[in-house]
Amino acid sequence: MSHKIPRLAATFVAFSGLLPASGAVQSGPDVIALYHTYGGSFTDFSGLSGGFSQVPGLLGATFQTTRDRSFFNDNEILMPLFATEIDGNTAFLGTRADGMPTPQSLYQIVFDDPQLFAGLDRRFNTQSLTHFYNGDTLLYTYQNATNTDFAGWVGDEEDSSTWVTRVVLDGLQDTPAGGNPRGLYQTGYSDNLYFGVPEPSSLTYSLFALTLFARRRRG
Repeated sequence: MSHKIPRLAATFVAFSGLLPASGAVQSGPDVIALYHTYGGSFTDFSGLSGGFSQVPGLLGATFQTTRDRSFFNDNEILMPLFATEIDGNTAFLGTRADGMPTPQSLYQIVFDDPQLFAGLDRRFNTQSLTHFYNGDTLLYTYQNATNTDFAGWVGDEEDSSTWVTRVVLDGLQDTPAGGNPRGLYQTGYSDNLYFGVPEPSSLTYSLFALTLFARRRRG
């Protein structure tokens, strides 16, 4: 399912004072509530099955496999992603060059326009990596703290160079063992994507958002 996230009707505070100039990486369940205060788009990918590059009803995002790293391959490709059910939810992952799914391949989400914020669930293990980019500039890399973890980025509203143009889903490589030429990549699955740009007329947060953000900074 894809939909627009409604804003909370609350007392608002100035947006620009809440984030450091370089942006802020955010993870964990509390930040999902914070994302809901931004407005924007959300999809849980329900109803999808098999290969896809676009999500029906979700505008502004394209989904691509960029490297086939299955078995002992490591080849640049440009292929759709693959949606499948895992733990009762629809999740997605990269594919091999033949279109079959593999938790090793490198894949990405490319936005039509830069997004102030973006985040999603990573479902695999603590070797899964999430890279946030603006063009070819790496903004930050987040490594899962738990097997299923939420990774997100919020840029600086006044500095578009900190906004997200693509999210790359990656994984650490295991140490080679048993005579194999290389270890496996631990990329895995993703789910529950949030992204958006607040409306120009309301580039603000609610006091609820400020409370959450301040609590995470103190922690």
